[in-house]
Amino acid sequence: MNKLFTTIVCLFAVTSMAFSQNGDTDFRNGVAAYENGQYEQAVTSFNSALSAYTAAQNKAKMGDANNYLGLLHQILNQHAKAAGYFNEAVTQFLQTGNKSGAASALANWGISSFRVKEAEARQQNKKLTLDDIGKIIAFHTKAMQYHEQLKDKVGVGNDLTNISTMYFEGEFYDEATDYLNRALKLHTEINSKGGIAYDLANMARLNMKIGDQASALKLYQRSAGILEEIGDREGLWRTYSFIGTLYESAMKESQILGDDQKAAADRQNAITALKKSVEHIESMRGNFTNKEFFDSFLKDKNPVYRKLISLLKQAGNNAEAFQYIERSKAKMSNDVLNATKLQVTDKNEQKKLDKIQDLQKQNEDLQKQLAEEKAKPADKQDLSKIDNLSKTLTQSQGDFNALMIDLETKYPNIYQVIKVDPIQLSDLQKQLDDDVVLLQYFPADDALYIFMITKDKIEAKSVPVAATQLDSLVNKFRYYINDVTSLMKRGRFDTKMANWKPGGDDRFYERHSKPLRDIMVQLSDYLILPVWDNIKDDKIKNVTIIPAASLYYIPFQCLATETKDGDISFLVEKKAVNYLTAATLMDLVSKKKSKGISNVLVFGNPDGSLPGAEEEAKVIQASYTNAKLYKNLEATKDKAKQLAGTTDVVHFATHGFLSSDEPQKSFLLMAPNAAKNEDDKLTISEILKLPLKDANELIVLSACNTSMGKSATGVELISLSRAFAIAGSPTIVATLWPVDDESTKIIMINFYDGLKKGLTKAEAMRQAQIALIRKGDFHIHPFFWAPYVMIGNPK
Repeated sequence: MNKLFTTIVCLFAVTSMAFSQNGDTDFRNGVAAYENGQYEQAVTSFNSALSAYTAAQNKAKMGDANNYLGLLHQILNQHAKAAGYFNEAVTQFLQTGNKSGAASALANWGISSFRVKEAEARQQNKKLTLDDIGKIIAFHTKAMQYHEQLKDKVGVGNDLTNISTMYFEGEFYDEATDYLNRALKLHTEINSKGGIAYDLANMARLNMKIGDQASALKLYQRSAGILEEIGDREGLWRTYSFIGTLYESAMKESQILGDDQKAAADRQNAITALKKSVEHIESMRGNFTNKEFFDSFLKDKNPVYRKLISLLKQAGNNAEAFQYIERSKAKMSNDVLNATKLQVTDKNEQKKLDKIQDLQKQNEDLQKQLAEEKAKPADKQDLSKIDNLSKTLTQSQGDFNALMIDLETKYPNIYQVIKVDPIQLSDLQKQLDDDVVLLQYFPADDALYIFMITKDKIEAKSVPVAATQLDSLVNKFRYYINDVTSLMKRGRFDTKMANWKPGGDDRFYERHSKPLRDIMVQLSDYLILPVWDNIKDDKIKNVTIIPAASLYYIPFQCLATETKDGDISFLVEKKAVNYLTAATLMDLVSKKKSKGISNVLVFGNPDGSLPGAEEEAKVIQASYTNAKLYKNLEATKDKAKQLAGTTDVVHFATHGFLSSDEPQKSFLLMAPNAAKNEDDKLTISEILKLPLKDANELIVLSACNTSMGKSATGVELISLSRAFAIAGSPTIVATLWPVDDESTKIIMINFYDGLKKGLTKAEAMRQAQIALIRKGDFHIHPFFWAPYVMIGNPK
């Protein structure tokens, strides 16, 4: 039993509605926005509808609008507010004699009231009492009375399940079992397959709580069989995930007992179940249109991939583990990019792409409707509807597959955004040069896995450091980096800092330099030292890093080792470092062969808040005779769309806002152009359409602010780099924190000088960063030289 099953029951409770003229358009818009996950927009629409219905004193429709508003605030975790809407809905439904509506609103009201009470108890460090739960169950008992009067056995079954859930979450397992048995008995009597499947799964959760793993496993397996029959993919991925977890627990127990044969069998069973879970996750079209959906993915679905990858690594299946790392990144990135309208430059192909996205959503809706109809009691099922839905779905899937085959041929990059289809390891290795080693990192719960890939082999190493330890080190690193800005503003930064040895301003060293030094050395011990023997050879010129989780937010080039004289040496002083946000990006960026750089398009300081960026833009313009500069109000989005395809380099000396918590809202700031109806945000969906395929060699984003939020998955960097790569750019330079104006100018002058001398992009950036370090004094601090990361093709 878990939150999913409760929520599904709650959502059954949305009442049917009949539209009248006043407010009906807003109501329909609200329903559409609700179903698409656009919750803020849905709230606005339902509030407008409610105002119109209130003015018309249409109590029935006021009840519908209030019930929806309650559900929306419930999803947004605003349960006290949700309870108020449900209260109003109950009153209005009863005034109009709508007992079914009143029952649904009462059930929803009970759930929000439970969440409010649960939060209060947690704040007071208390547990809910039987009396607390009894008061909340009164909502569901009353709802059940109405359902019984209406002879609505499905409703009664849902009420019993809700009551069981309240007891379960309050840790009153005997009471929970009693109500769950009653629910299962009723669902069995009416042959409600959906109800039976979820009751069995909830019983499995109860058995897990009381330590009966064997019974829990059998119950989950029975539930999975029924869910497969009705096609409930949401329930299936969760159920197989739990089955995988149970087999993993059995594996650990067998290992403790020394039964290696059983442990291996349990591990394989866990892997099989988790693969099925992933298969169902990837069959569903994700929707990251809001933070709640993204948070849900990270909390629920991402751990399935993590557990599967760890088990594959333990089983020695390194290539397959690598593949699932890529699939997890592709799934997240696809769902971010699919939250917007995908665009290509060819109008005829755009029509096909629009049709593909429409069919994708249509297939989702048809599969959901079909599963819901099959889940009903046998005497309530509409067999002709099931037949029609099945035929329509078959036809729609056929149309979708035909268009996808055409898309894969003409636009393989866009194809990969719609379908989770990561690069195969053998194909990746073919694209690696002899002087490159690729390091893929995967922080698991109890160890860090490092996959080392060269042209002819793959090796994997396990480092005994937990993901939480790495997260803590990265957070501390970011703290000391961000602290520099504050210290400089207060005049407390040691501008005479000449090295990383103890001495000089000892107070500054002990408080600021030493902690950062220790973190960089510790991170190097975990991330670089275990593989150093594999990459130290002089023939390895370039190290390509594929980070994961919080590791996206540190520049590996500043990882350090101690020297004999007590100082430290940075990785950038030994090797050129570039990044791939995912290995699949290699497939996109390696196809375009470099022809050299001769012209640059520069956008500088569009909103007037970055005077240093404007100077930077002028310096870059002066470096190339064939350069175009648009600054301040001239740096508009329409110029980027129009001119980006005509130059080798597009340099954005402008704010870039990249959010790990809300990746779909990331953008580059430009100057607005009202005359052309263009706003000031160059979004990911617009980046996808930039005409970069023919000429572009490099995108530079010199003033990005990559915020490391609670999520810390790197999905915003994955999505941004992939969007530029799909548009046609093989290489992107971005920054991991707000940069110092003077340092940026020095870095960029040296970087472009290196490119003009014929250095590879990665080596040109390496030499530019070393030049700033060698400048001495405070420039040795990574705050000034290390934020620049090169993503994509280093050549």
